Amino acid sequence: MTSAFILAADDLERELALEADREKPSRWYCNRPDCDGEPHEGWHFCEHPIINHPTGSEYWRCRHARASQHPPSGEWRYWMVMAGRGWGKTRTGAEWLADQARRWPGTTWAVGAPTRESLKTTCFEDEAGILQALGMGRFDPAYNRSDLSIHLPNGSVIYSYSGESPERSRGPNLAGAWLDELGSWRYRETWDTMAPALRRADAKVVITTTPRAVPLVKEFYHRDGDGSVIVTKGSMDENASNLSQGTLDDLRLRWAGTRWGRQELGGELIEVIEGALWDPDNIAANRVPRPEGTRDDPFGVQELYERIQPTRIVIAVDPALSFTENSDEHGIIVAAKGGDGHVYILEDLSRRCPVTAWPEIVIEAHARWQVDRVVAEQNAGYDYIGVQLKAAGYRGGYEKVNARRGKLLRAAPVATYYEQNKVHHVGEFPQLESQMCMFVPDEMSNAPGVDDRVDAMVYAVAWLEPRLISGWGSVYTPFTDEEKANMPTTRSNWARVYAKPEEANGNGNGSSKPKGGYFG
Repeated sequence: MTSAFILAADDLERELALEADREKPSRWYCNRPDCDGEPHEGWHFCEHPIINHPTGSEYWRCRHARASQHPPSGEWRYWMVMAGRGWGKTRTGAEWLADQARRWPGTTWAVGAPTRESLKTTCFEDEAGILQALGMGRFDPAYNRSDLSIHLPNGSVIYSYSGESPERSRGPNLAGAWLDELGSWRYRETWDTMAPALRRADAKVVITTTPRAVPLVKEFYHRDGDGSVIVTKGSMDENASNLSQGTLDDLRLRWAGTRWGRQELGGELIEVIEGALWDPDNIAANRVPRPEGTRDDPFGVQELYERIQPTRIVIAVDPALSFTENSDEHGIIVAAKGGDGHVYILEDLSRRCPVTAWPEIVIEAHARWQVDRVVAEQNAGYDYIGVQLKAAGYRGGYEKVNARRGKLLRAAPVATYYEQNKVHHVGEFPQLESQMCMFVPDEMSNAPGVDDRVDAMVYAVAWLEPRLISGWGSVYTPFTDEEKANMPTTRSNWARVYAKPEEANGNGNGSSKPKGGYFG
């Protein structure tokens, strides 16, 4: 009896201590109504200086949040911070999540991001990420770098979920979540699968994203003020005191007044752009649902094949020639010609990565979809794509494209094909669709990420529908009648789409070998 009483008393004391801790000010934001974001008496400064800060100063780490970075007061379920680059979105999301996990022992939390790499480098290990917010390091035993999770001493756990892997976001009983760059998640299904896991009555979600006029972002944006969603908007200029003045001046000089600048730096959601070649409503109207998939067939390839009856499948590549923070992405689009004569966009695998890494992405997609050809833009007369693919071991069908005509002459016929309702996106492709709906040929700039995905998509659609390139003028030569007669049909491989390459047809490349266009 005595031990039970002592245990109960200890539990009560511990609970009272936890409750008192919850009432303390956050180490990140101040609850004082008149706080202007500057340090003041009574503030709990963070004792963990930032590591490797560019200026070598600890002041940035110790200064608490601006007023716009404070979580909203009152009742809300979703707080969407939609702001330009450099505003402080990562720091805001990381500090909020870290604070919640500390305050509520034994709870489970989620952080989601577009890719596993962005989870690791941005959300967890960045100088403004969760580890810094918790006062931990990359090699802290509580941080598992393999599965990107954190186990706190109070029993709380933070798990990670990639926008590339919808099937992995099932199961947990979440107390809340931080979703970073939601507008760039490849599959909306990742959120749709995660949402039911937010089962606690008071579960909250913080969304930090650069504006993207994609359906999921627009849904939250237009719910602002409905009692469950609060939207905070902001521009890069608000955080100017913590950014390089030289960088700020350069960005303002290059992109001020442009659509890219308004969206990426100013944090403005641009939903419809006058003069853009593609209309978001048209894309949405012709969208077809993506199969749910199974454990053995996560992409739903078999079901999709049965539905669209593909006759030709292509991977189109618009290469980047460098790998830096400001480099273009490698545009990588998979598309198919259906039995109804329409074109179906199957996957957008575009990404910024080392020039030695993207061939593996192409090779995996080639095996997954049983692709007939890889079509790639040749840069400045040098077949960089062909060399890289061959070095990586690819032996499938390949054609190079010489992009001698302007973007308008290449893209306009494909945009017309969309208007005729003959192109369908299988599921949502947020970043591709954002680029398409901002594509105004007479105002194209060299802003990073403006049209790399669009270029790859244009090459894919045009390869599947050669009459669209009749006006390109010696861009590349369409198939001859003999080549068309000997072209393999993907349908012969439906039943064995996931067979090992050597078992699929005996030639070791996972696809029947067409005449012409091969290495070796």
